[in-house]
Amino acid sequence: MAKNYGNSHGIKEYPNVGVRTLNAWHRITSRIPVGGVLAKSDEWPEGKVIPLGTPVSMTEIGGAATVGAAADLTLPYSGLLEHDTPMGPDCCTLDVIDGGELLIDRIDAEISDEQKEAVKFRIKFYPQIKD
Repeated sequence: MAKNYGNSHGIKEYPNVGVRTLNAWHRITSRIPVGGVLAKSDEWPEGKVIPLGTPVSMTEIGGAATVGAAADLTLPYSGLLEHDTPMGPDCCTLDVIDGGELLIDRIDAEISDEQKEAVKFRIKFYPQIKD
């Protein structure tokens, strides 16, 4: 007769692990349907992360994107990056929010006063609520 040695299928019990996330976007009311494409460059090499909230502009939906200080947020297809986005081997696609409420203290991206002014009727900036 076979002996039962227990745990014969590799099943183990582990304690529950919880993860808490802090959302930077309080509310998203509008997004550019297709987003933009950013090609790999010296400024954005493979593996570098473009931080959430980075300004992004495009001349057409799904077209080449301009990011950071050079982004023109007065263009119709412009807004702020929805997520931290890593650069791939050739390019990356950017999910762009053009309407909503952003908790500004929770992002690492730099947004100039001129860029904030350009989106003030589309995106509202709020400080983080202190605990």
